[in-house]
Amino acid sequence: MENLQRTGTNMDQSAVLLVHTEYGADKVGSSFLNRQAVETIREREPDIPVFSTVLQATQDDKQDAQQDGVELLLPKLEPGDPRTDPSPDWLTFDHRSKYPHLPSKVKSIVGHADVTSRAALNIKEDRCPEAKVILIHNDISDDTQGNNSAFQNAQEADVVFSVGNMTFDHFENQFRATPVDKQPKHFEFLPRPSKIFEHTKASYKDTKTMVVLSIGRVKSVDNLKGHDLVAKATDIAAVKRNMECRMRGIIEEGCSASHKDILQTHFRTTNLKPTLLPYGTLKELHNDMLKAHLVVIPSEAEPFDLVGLDAIAAGIPVLVSDKSGLADFMNKISTEFYHSTVPMEGNEEGNVKQWARCIEQVLSHCEAEFERAARCRDKLLSSKYWEESHQQLTDSCLQGESLLLAYPG
Repeated sequence: MENLQRTGTNMDQSAVLLVHTEYGADKVGSSFLNRQAVETIREREPDIPVFSTVLQATQDDKQDAQQDGVELLLPKLEPGDPRTDPSPDWLTFDHRSKYPHLPSKVKSIVGHADVTSRAALNIKEDRCPEAKVILIHNDISDDTQGNNSAFQNAQEADVVFSVGNMTFDHFENQFRATPVDKQPKHFEFLPRPSKIFEHTKASYKDTKTMVVLSIGRVKSVDNLKGHDLVAKATDIAAVKRNMECRMRGIIEEGCSASHKDILQTHFRTTNLKPTLLPYGTLKELHNDMLKAHLVVIPSEAEPFDLVGLDAIAAGIPVLVSDKSGLADFMNKISTEFYHSTVPMEGNEEGNVKQWARCIEQVLSHCEAEFERAARCRDKLLSSKYWEESHQQLTDSCLQGESLLLAYPG
């Protein structure tokens, strides 16, 4: 952490202020979407000042920001202050002391739900009253589980972007209870795949051991993101062949060791080699996907899975729940994607059988599945589906309606 040293920025020009805890090209989740917002803004206005708060930054992070034309704002530490562990509270409650050098003129503020949405709203109220706020939702789980802070924050925003149709539909219904004159503008936002995956064309290789990659970030022992279902299903499919099951998102900070114990009990077949891994960076996910014969996204309740979108963009065979937002989106892009959706039966035993059947079917015709995945990839990228929503996003931001990106951390 260090004091901010501004160099070469025109402070007389209204700026875009991104409020986030981190910045970097290899980051996933909300950080990736934060950087994608920068890219869309730069395409339209290459010279507008763009700042981003961070709690800390590596040299690589600083280089990424410099390449993107973003000036990082690091927290200021006072001598003798015992609070040395970086915390999002610094942005929410202590931004005056920790970030004293915010730009003086701000037309747009960018934040993230469950991380900095409240911080961005507080910064506007306390220091940038002329700025407008746009909130983008990528998750509805907290809202449906009785925590309505996300919706309360959305009501204070000027514009709301909801990622994917499921999230958009959820908040459309929520806003019905708000008087029309107090409702924020509401749009659907469709993120573009990561460039590292866009520039990839996966290829099939016939190997003795076939790799199934399951991806889903586990945040609590009560929610294994469907990994337990995939463990049981791959255990069944592995009876017929040698398989490796790699699971990304299991070993996360704050997660109980019982995650591993629970999953290990589902692997009984000697032909199956399980590997449990943390969620990883974009490069790690990309490397894993290129070694996989099949990527599975087992979560039923994911409104719009970015990692699944990346796998599709790279031309890798994918299986997703038919209840997911990604399945709904991709079926509109390509009718062939219907073969990549797993019908959910409504009970665990039936779901395990469905996943096992679909996994076995893909692995039994894997070369043909890679050919079909390549066709889905070409249709996805040639559709340029993201252009309209990205235009709406940049218009809102550059017209002085600030961009508050709300995503789970």
